[in-house]
Amino acid sequence: DDRLGVGALVGRARSQVPSFYQPRVYEALYHANRLEEPVRTRVAFEAALQRFPANGRLHLDYARWLLMAPSMFPGVQDGQSAAEAHITIALGVEPNLTQEALDTLAEYDVSAERWTDLVPDELDARRRLVLALARDGHRDQALELLAPLLARTVDPRYLREAAYWALGWGDPALALEAVEKWTQAAKPSGEAHGPGLVAARAHLALGDMSGAPSIAIKAVEEGTELTEELQAKYRAAAQARGMQAATLSA
Repeated sequence: DDRLGVGALVGRARSQVPSFYQPRVYEALYHANRLEEPVRTRVAFEAALQRFPANGRLHLDYARWLLMAPSMFPGVQDGQSAAEAHITIALGVEPNLTQEALDTLAEYDVSAERWTDLVPDELDARRRLVLALARDGHRDQALELLAPLLARTVDPRYLREAAYWALGWGDPALALEAVEKWTQAAKPSGEAHGPGLVAARAHLALGDMSGAPSIAIKAVEEGTELTEELQAKYRAAAQARGMQAATLSA
């Protein structure tokens, strides 16, 4: 069928605007790749990018294609470098593609040391980067990036997340820094027990066996958003089993 021919694909790439809601021109390019015509597939991608250079998803799909099997693509001396360049462009014009880009980098085994340079210095993008690094087993690198993010936000949702991440990834001191900011940010909502219980767990992780239960109990008593029944439940658990009460909030 000539409609699926490589020549037709190149023609479409030159003339049609890729759509997010209809079959994209560049999705059809994979058909040519499956027919083992990578050179012409590349030509089609390049043609589409010349016409639509600000289409982030097009850049990301091209990067993914370059990373799939570099040895298949004659004329591309360093497929990874080319892919990274297109990922940088993609995220520069459409930061909302960060998660898909990170998934692509992990899927095709791009070194995690490269990820930081490719993700834009935007709060939500960096948050996704931190989580992706930790999930891929690079917790030290994730914690290194998490610390400066604390200074860039007063959103209690991010601060709560950062506190739990730092605690779970083995840095209770950083968790306490996040808790301090989280406590201030959460004051208008009256949420006190959440930051307090995380702080208690962090103190326990730091070896403060005597102070941690009292911190947990205080947090529960100041938790005005808790019902009396829940306050009593948390208090009794903290008194009877020390820090086990803190885990009830997780």
